[in-house]
Amino acid sequence: MISGIKNNKKTIIVSVLLFVMMFIISIVSVLIMGKKYVAYVNLPGDEYSDIKVHTEGNGDCSVKVLETKEREMKLLIEDAKQGNVMVIVECMHKNDPTYADYVTTGVTITKNGLIFWGPDLDFSGHAICESMVALYLLYLSLIIFISYRKHRKESAFLYGGILRFGLCAYFLVQGILFAGITIADIYFAGRLGAYRLLSISSLVLTVSSLLLLPLIIIFSVGMTISNIVLIKKERARLANLLGFIISGLLISGSIIIIGFVLLSPVYLTPEPDEMITVFIRTAVSSIFLYMVCNLFATEMRLLLVSKNEPSYNKDFIIILGCSIKKDGTLYPLLKGRVDAAISFYKRQLVKTGKKAIFIPSGGQGSDEVISEGAAIKNYLVECGIPEDEIIPETTSKTTFENMKFSKNIIDEKKKDAKVAFATTNYHVFRSGMIALSAGLDAEGIAGKTKWYFWPNAQVREFVGLLAGKWKTHIMMCILLVLFAIPVAYSPIILEWLFR
Repeated sequence: MISGIKNNKKTIIVSVLLFVMMFIISIVSVLIMGKKYVAYVNLPGDEYSDIKVHTEGNGDCSVKVLETKEREMKLLIEDAKQGNVMVIVECMHKNDPTYADYVTTGVTITKNGLIFWGPDLDFSGHAICESMVALYLLYLSLIIFISYRKHRKESAFLYGGILRFGLCAYFLVQGILFAGITIADIYFAGRLGAYRLLSISSLVLTVSSLLLLPLIIIFSVGMTISNIVLIKKERARLANLLGFIISGLLISGSIIIIGFVLLSPVYLTPEPDEMITVFIRTAVSSIFLYMVCNLFATEMRLLLVSKNEPSYNKDFIIILGCSIKKDGTLYPLLKGRVDAAISFYKRQLVKTGKKAIFIPSGGQGSDEVISEGAAIKNYLVECGIPEDEIIPETTSKTTFENMKFSKNIIDEKKKDAKVAFATTNYHVFRSGMIALSAGLDAEGIAGKTKWYFWPNAQVREFVGLLAGKWKTHIMMCILLVLFAIPVAYSPIILEWLFR
């Protein structure tokens, strides 16, 4: 634990230092590269007898014509002195030299000699800034993924693994999109403009959210179908409607973000009074993307742990109880857990010859004729398991008590025992978390459930895990909103920095 904390501190320190270094590289690059500017001027026509370029204003700069191709002129502006300069391109007509077309563009020159071109205040070196952002986001994605792999090796049932995997996806999607913006900036050098690109950068979170729309639609359709069947087979109680609710929230969130883009597409050189809209869109997109990534990371982790086959070295198999029938027999859900445990027991016996002791765990509810542990024991005996290989635990009322009381029995019988627990497939991950909290290191055996019940149950587990870690998620959302501020206001921030 202590080494893990030290490693996390070290990673945070390295990440902060890397951020500072990349920030300094960006500033220095602009201060160096920004003293020259290659401008592209669109000419009104393509047949002129002569083209002259001159400047006016209280500042000064050197303007050289690098190339004229068809209706585009390429200029190099350098040796600039502070002030405002108007670059005037005078194009004399071929048929009438006394008649000319004029193209004028304003240039602002700072006291540091940085050149800002045109009404959008474009400047050289901004591609370095975007590439630094892309590299840093990809770096965050990489170190979080490495941390996720290490975390998963410690235990498959640590919630930190889900959180890390979700954040990895969150930063990876943005890093890839920022890399695309950087490539576009380099390819269309001087034609897109820094402030347009920086404003478009605030759309990265929005675009990232919308890129997940196909997955959201597939997920929502699947959840809706399974929920309809679930309600037909059982009844329309709140727990059976979670699939509808989550699907509705996902689709609603996507529609809100699409609405932001369609109804108020302020991303090309937004005015200062429009920046609040950009910020709100960025913040909403950020939180939505984070929650979607966390949802898919959770569902993937629940699926993977339910498919995992424990090692065939187990000394004990805990069977987690749940409701039993009024006559003391097992409902199909509990029977599925016991059948999965018996199946594993037999496979281990065939492969290694090692017998495991069953610990059916569960107390007696107010509406139950016997304890769940005793009911499970009866079923095990009916299935041919010898009674001397069964030690019932009959006092627990919760999953935590299932694990804790079963651990007490195991510790009395054998120290450092190898343990597995059997539960329903969707419940394996949370049961594993609870086992860890009870001081029990165990692998999960997944019992099957009906296909239409499983998706809704998976979502219920997601909601339960989310609620259990609500402080963590609120803190993450606050940090993401704070992160949205420099993303949304980057054009204004950079103008203030360099001017």
